[in-house]
Amino acid sequence: MRYKIGWPFWTLAYKLGATLTFTYRVFKDQHINRYCAYSYDVNGALADAPDVNMVKSQMNDYVLNYIGYNVYGSQDKRIKDRIDKNRVKAYCIIEPSKF
Repeated sequence: MRYKIGWPFWTLAYKLGATLTFTYRVFKDQHINRYCAYSYDVNGALADAPDVNMVKSQMNDYVLNYIGYNVYGSQDKRIKDRIDKNRVKAYCIIEPSKF
C-alpha cells in the first residue's frame, strides 16, 4: 500500500507498513545558475545545488530526516538510518528552466 506524505495519518500509515510517497519538482534557475527543488507534499522541503544529482540527494536526505522526526519524534542526526529507505518512494518532475 502507498500513502502520500502530508495526508492525514501518514505517520500511522508508515508505522503500519505503508510505503510513503512524495513528489518534488526540479528546475534550473538561470539567474543563479543552480538547480533548485521544492515539494508541495513535504513542509519546508527546498534544496539547491550546482547539479541535478546533488539536488536530488539533498531532497531525499531532507525527506528522510523529516519522516524520522515526525514518526519517531527525534532530531538525532542519525534518525534517517532508522527509516526503511525501501518504503519511501520519490517522484521527481524536471521542469523547464524558470526565470
